[in-house]
Amino acid sequence: MDFEKFSEILISNDIENILMAEDRIAVGVSGGVDSMALAKLLGEWFTLGHDKKVYAITVDHCLRRESADEALFVSDFSKSFKNVVHTTLGWLSPKPESGIMEAAREARYELMADFCKKNNIRYLCLAHHMDDQAETVLNRVVSGSSVSGLCGMRYIQSYDKNLTIVRPFLEVPKQELYDFCEKENIPWVEDPTNKKTQYMRGRLRGVWDVLENEGLTSKRLSRLSVRMQKVESALSFYEDELFESSVIENGVEGVEGCLRFDLAKLLSAPELVRVRVVLSAISMVFGGGERSYGPRLHRVEELLSDMWRRETGTSVTIGGCILKIAPGQGVFEVRREG
Repeated sequence: MDFEKFSEILISNDIENILMAEDRIAVGVSGGVDSMALAKLLGEWFTLGHDKKVYAITVDHCLRRESADEALFVSDFSKSFKNVVHTTLGWLSPKPESGIMEAAREARYELMADFCKKNNIRYLCLAHHMDDQAETVLNRVVSGSSVSGLCGMRYIQSYDKNLTIVRPFLEVPKQELYDFCEKENIPWVEDPTNKKTQYMRGRLRGVWDVLENEGLTSKRLSRLSVRMQKVESALSFYEDELFESSVIENGVEGVEGCLRFDLAKLLSAPELVRVRVVLSAISMVFGGGERSYGPRLHRVEELLSDMWRRETGTSVTIGGCILKIAPGQGVFEVRREG
């Protein structure tokens, strides 16, 4: 990794134009080698010849004794980065007894997003790299994820209506970031929780050597995520096409929270596509007209399989909605429960 390659990455992944239109951006900096490298590179690239600022955000989860010292270390060293302003945010709310890593991740994103909103920052850069992407995909394989899950992380990804996440390092091996920091004399800290075996990521990291010897490398898993993103794009295209062609205008007259579809048109499509249409319908009906996250794909697949086969008036309930095939009408209905 060097400044020239970093610039090429930003250009080739359509990151340069969106960031350079801003006068301020943010970067999450934990103190690890990856985030320290990103802070350095962004500080040099983003502010070159411009009166712009990079806001470096460190979240102290207050879970380890060393975390406060690590945040102070990042704050002190970030002063050497050009036009980088550092701030530390603390996760001070009560901690859950279980699912601590998931809760910490959610809190970290919420704290950074809130900071960005208050400071009129629209783009938050994070230092997830190729090895992180590989671990994410492998984790989701183990968890039985759908195509969407196997897409992994994306270079540019919306967080909410106010904030977009940018990940420039997704195809950069972590070793390149070590090499960069050593060359630039940038110190870093190692998070000991990354190796703890009570967490899935720590356990998976413990078997990487075995997997790589069998050919399952970070690079191949990263390529898998790129292919799955292309598959997801194709599925979304046909999902939208099927939704528009099979939905019956205005649903049921005078009834809110209901969508009806032409059953024959639904059944004429591949099963995965029509199941995705039903998922979208559930999200829209339950979410009040806007597409949002609904129940998991595999749950809907299981519940619908018998309905597709029998085509009777049997109904099932999931995601706050009742799914029903209207007998003799050739209609599939998604209605809000209650």
